Amino acid sequence: ATVDLPAGASVSFSVAVTYGGSIGIASNTATVATSATVTDPNLANDAATDTTEIVSPATLSATKVGIANMTVSGGSLNYVIEITNSGPQNQLDNPGPEMVDVLPFGYVYLSATASSGTLSYDPGTRTLEWSGPVA
Repeated sequence: ATVDLPAGASVSFSVAVTYGGSIGIASNTATVATSATVTDPNLANDAATDTTEIVSPATLSATKVGIANMTVSGGSLNYVIEITNSGPQNQLDNPGPEMVDVLPFGYVYLSATASSGTLSYDPGTRTLEWSGPVA
């Protein structure tokens, strides 16, 4: 595209991309070009490069195991949910929950604890949510 740019003025561009290359260092260079009738006295500043380290994401998995295989109606049932990060990166605390467990109808929430992070229960949606980093 051709842009008329008066002396002393500037223009900026915001570009969003998805990177599908390999893990490592990704670089991208933008270069300006003048018309044939304009002489640029400083060609050394006509390009700019951004370098970004591309890392492998965290690999999360979850297991949910009942402590007892059966219980009587009205009896308590305990289960353990474990979230594991097999790496290679840490899973930082994202906005919002990292784990959501919606209790089926017939279940009555009693209590829950977590070894780290924040655990909350919403009785209106019957939803247990956990938020925190998974190192």
